[in-house]
Amino acid sequence: MNHEHYLQSWLKKYYRRTNRLLKCPQKTRLRLIEELQNSVDEFLEEHPNAAPSDIVQHLGTPEQIAHDYLSSLDERQLHAHVSRTKTIRRVLAAAAIVV
Repeated sequence: MNHEHYLQSWLKKYYRRTNRLLKCPQKTRLRLIEELQNSVDEFLEEHPNAAPSDIVQHLGTPEQIAHDYLSSLDERQLHAHVSRTKTIRRVLAAAAIVV
């Protein structure tokens, strides 16, 4: 597997993992992932032979990225999103039991 193919495969997993860790509205998650992709693209333009470890060292792990971003969110926004998500899960669970 060549470097470019390996890196693209790794980046797909990196973005997916970061996306899964972001417990915020979908619109917000998509915006953050787009910003992350832009940052990676800029880094790779400056460092075309960069390895995944270089990207992680420069931008952080998915866990660090998610933590830093969620820490910067308005607490009320985050709480409202978590409450809505829990309510939706409860309704779906109840519907599954009925069916």
